[in-house]
Amino acid sequence: MRKKDTKYNIYQFVIINLIPLLSIIIISSFLNSSKYNVLLNYKTFMTMHLLIEIISGTAAICILVLLLCTYPYEKDMKYTVFAGFFLLISLISIYHLYFAFYDNSLYPSFTLLGFMNLIILFAFAISFTLPDDKIKKSHALVINLISLTLVFFTMILLHDFKTPLILFISNKEYKKIFYTITAVFYLLCYAHLVHKLRKKWSKSTYYNFLSINIFMLSNHFYALSENTYDVYFLIAHILCSLGLLVIFNVFLINIIKLPYEKMYEAEKKAMEEGKIKTDFIINMSHELRTPVNVIQSALDLLDVEPMNLSALKSIRKNTLRIKRLFENIIEFNDIE
Repeated sequence: MRKKDTKYNIYQFVIINLIPLLSIIIISSFLNSSKYNVLLNYKTFMTMHLLIEIISGTAAICILVLLLCTYPYEKDMKYTVFAGFFLLISLISIYHLYFAFYDNSLYPSFTLLGFMNLIILFAFAISFTLPDDKIKKSHALVINLISLTLVFFTMILLHDFKTPLILFISNKEYKKIFYTITAVFYLLCYAHLVHKLRKKWSKSTYYNFLSINIFMLSNHFYALSENTYDVYFLIAHILCSLGLLVIFNVFLINIIKLPYEKMYEAEKKAMEEGKIKTDFIINMSHELRTPVNVIQSALDLLDVEPMNLSALKSIRKNTLRIKRLFENIIEFNDIE
């Protein structure tokens, strides 16, 4: 059964990861063969761009609300996750709004976002060295937030804006080289996940692989883009948003759904074991209390001689003590 399940999971994994690759061929061939006018009107582009941002932002807000209300761990961890998401999404929102209305001149915020993503990208590389068996909650938090920032790393640092931070990739040839390097990086992440999780196939594993392929597909369309307002750039942006939603889903599965399922199963198992223990103690108490009651009743009916009176009083006293002990055990288990 295990070998069959493993083969089925591998086939499913291959099919899932063939979808983005086939999409590259089909969509690119269609656009090139039909000689589709890839340039979009600025107003149309900004409208569609705003729609994508609203969808992604709404999903992000829902995630934040869920984390704030239902996160199953310590309060400090919950608010740390909330603050991290809020900071990233706020900075991205400021960035897009400012560049949309003030003609690409927000240098400080752009530089801050660039360095922040580079630092977290470095942390992502460091996270590969963490052990598989024991990962602290703080490390797990960093790993989960890393994948989100990779999306922003692709979306932000590769625009044609003439800022000092990305002047070296403003040239189209340099930009293609940079896209290729980014795609290779995603491929390395992909290979690492395959190696690390090859024996732990799960739904979140497939989502992780799918998100990486989506980002690689988006890089392909970024490279095809001639300027910021053509259909290739818009497709790449949609794919990045889709990849972001996939990562949100992985985050929900790993951080909220699975812990709650494990907690529920552990609680159910503990209640069943406690019920078995309680029933056993009550039954044993009843079984032992019955002969004690018989002994006590027999002692009351005995015609006691003076020489045996002391021994019979001792038996009666200890029988009553044992009876009270059983009654206390039953009462304690009822309270429990």
